[in-house]
Amino acid sequence: MTAESSKQSAESAKQTAALVATMDSKLSSAKEELKSELRYENEKLAESPIARSESANSAVREEFDAKISSEIRVVRTRQIM
Repeated sequence: MTAESSKQSAESAKQTAALVATMDSKLSSAKEELKSELRYENEKLAESPIARSESANSAVREEFDAKISSEIRVVRTRQIM
């Protein structure tokens, strides 16, 4: 029975090694997927404040341009009179 027991032990070790390799592969794949998702989420979070800032800057610039244009018209009108 010792030879049979050794044979079963060896087969069990092979199965365990195969299972460990499969699980390791799945774990590595899951880690890479999570890293990718985190990078994507971080990029989205970084873009959001930049986009809001650019939008706010654009709105302020438009408002400033309108006020300056209005003031220039007032000054020109006073110079003509």
